[in-house]
Amino acid sequence: MKRAAIAAFVLVTLWACNDHHLATPVPAPTGSTQSFFDQNVSNDLDILFLVDDSSSMDTSQQNLTMNFPVFINVLKTLPAGLPNVHIAVTTSSMGAGAFTNSGIVGCGVGDAGNFVYQVRASVDPTCPQNQITDGKHFIESFAGGTQNNFSGDISKVFSCIAQVGANGCGLEHQLAAVRAALGDPAMNLAPPPGNVGFLRDNAYLAIIWITNEDDCSVPPNSLLFDPNANTGPLGFRCTEFGIRCDGQRPPTMPAGPLSNCVADDMAFETDPLHSLYPSSFFIQYFQRLKPGRTIAAAVAAPTEPFSVVLNSMSQLDLGNSCSSSNGTYGKPGVRLKHVLDSFGDLGTYTSVCADSYAEAMQVIAQKIGQKLGRQCIEGKLAAAPDFKQVLPPPVNGAVVDPNSVSCTVEDVIEIGKPAQHSAGVVAPCNPAGQPSGACWVLLGDDACTAAGVKMTICRNGFNPADATKPCPDGPNTAPANDTAVIHCATVP
Repeated sequence: MKRAAIAAFVLVTLWACNDHHLATPVPAPTGSTQSFFDQNVSNDLDILFLVDDSSSMDTSQQNLTMNFPVFINVLKTLPAGLPNVHIAVTTSSMGAGAFTNSGIVGCGVGDAGNFVYQVRASVDPTCPQNQITDGKHFIESFAGGTQNNFSGDISKVFSCIAQVGANGCGLEHQLAAVRAALGDPAMNLAPPPGNVGFLRDNAYLAIIWITNEDDCSVPPNSLLFDPNANTGPLGFRCTEFGIRCDGQRPPTMPAGPLSNCVADDMAFETDPLHSLYPSSFFIQYFQRLKPGRTIAAAVAAPTEPFSVVLNSMSQLDLGNSCSSSNGTYGKPGVRLKHVLDSFGDLGTYTSVCADSYAEAMQVIAQKIGQKLGRQCIEGKLAAAPDFKQVLPPPVNGAVVDPNSVSCTVEDVIEIGKPAQHSAGVVAPCNPAGQPSGACWVLLGDDACTAAGVKMTICRNGFNPADATKPCPDGPNTAPANDTAVIHCATVP
């Protein structure tokens, strides 16, 4: 079988300065490119919910907690069952720059990225029987949901802490709050003490924003929200100094719908004390935090229509871009959508004005499953004999002959760390089945849109007769800190 290679510059980027001792694949067939990704076989998943706690979020918080069981049930149906999860909640309240604690309603220090782990606004009388019990500030559930740090039901525990209330700051820092919660090692920003231990090196990370307004993140010393400044209303300043439409700042009078509205990232370069953090600042942050291992989702408002209006107090405001029958409304999330788009296929954006978040929760959980439980091949697989043509997508559940593609798989211990090293090459499974031994198998999967194929690593044999459980002991029984590194030849 021909072996796929990965471009030399990627090898250098990933394994430079590490004790890797990895096998060197032979060059890929002419006419093909390379698909390279890793499969986290530890089945660890860290999930952070950013829940907007401003005054208009009551119905959205209720909608989230009502439909969280949909989300967790999808994760429970993954091939290896419920992942080893950490689940945390924080809010959008980060204060108001230099005017934090200056009397702006709701805009004291706020949560500043600290996890919410105790009941705050839930009226559920069963919360005392459904709570975290070990002093940690996040939910922990391992071994398929059998080893937990909470009493009661995981959905109930989440519901009791995710209803964070609606008394927070209306100058929401949705992006800055996530960075504060997780820390930024590259810029010496440590997470709050209670958040330490949530983010695991070997885990995938899922970040889910629940909000009905756009991001308004500013530096701690920002002067943008000076109540005495001779500018527009405080809430409108996030729009006025954070967005440009057709290359201009939004007008300070009713107008619209406006066109081509984008994040104003240039303003920060000339006047950082009166501008929002550039959206590119957060895009770069997420790209370096866990490259290729972060799934991002937002339940937020559509970016259009974008209009300047007068609100009920005859003040300038950003008009709603959606509303629902339950009283939920949302204002265009231009900056937030721009950041979510930077995640590509690992990002999703759905409407906060949906009457039910059940579909959004299902879509987000399925996206996580595609990366964690369902490892889709990222690209159009090159087919034998010349590896210049696309492999036709197999039927759902069908076993792909390993000789018809060009793939190699290698186990790597402590990936991304100085102690990283190879644990050996994994052989392809026998398409007819094999009773024991580690191997990899390609299976047709309609949910994998690029190639229609997922790769599964079996650790103790392979059973082709059961597409729902091809690995008798499950695909994720590898040693701790083991990651399967996958190389496949693809067609452009």
